[in-house]
Amino acid sequence: MSNRKATIKSLFVEEEFPFTGEGLKPHWAFLNYDLAGDSIVAFIGPYQVSPESIPDLRRSKKTKEFKSSRMLHLVVEHFGCDLLKTLLYQCLLLGIAKDKLNHRLGGDILQIWGDDICDGNKRVTTSSATVNALSGKIHLGINIESGEAKGLREYNLSPRELGEVIMDQYRLEVFRINQKLSTTRSVE
Repeated sequence: MSNRKATIKSLFVEEEFPFTGEGLKPHWAFLNYDLAGDSIVAFIGPYQVSPESIPDLRRSKKTKEFKSSRMLHLVVEHFGCDLLKTLLYQCLLLGIAKDKLNHRLGGDILQIWGDDICDGNKRVTTSSATVNALSGKIHLGINIESGEAKGLREYNLSPRELGEVIMDQYRLEVFRINQKLSTTRSVE
């Protein structure tokens, strides 16, 4: 029996549909796409989440919530994951997305502020992390259409290509972390 943990399954869904917060429920990827176990799913669609469905209490209290008519959404699920570990995975996902975006933009243009990637004072993303009875869940939405925020169309970037490379890098980094867990000696 191998000590290696199973890899994270990934899928880019071709059909466009809104992110409503349903993706934060346990087994969403399995019930909709037969992805059992840890997963990352990407798709394109509007962001339609009511303030009371937003896990971050501070963000849900704001009267003016970030809205987007079209986003690249990434939904991650890690089973048996507590809130602290889920929040750290969220930081990893945000860092990967920022690096992939900056690489395509040719410089250190975007920065992470809190749970968001920003271009100056304009938000490029919205992100949340939470836990349920079975798993840790992360949502990262990257704006495509311009409006009150900046988007991939303004940067002339392909949502599909960006989603694929973010998913690939995330899967690789989580694999490396799991590999280190079984190959690092403790200090006595």
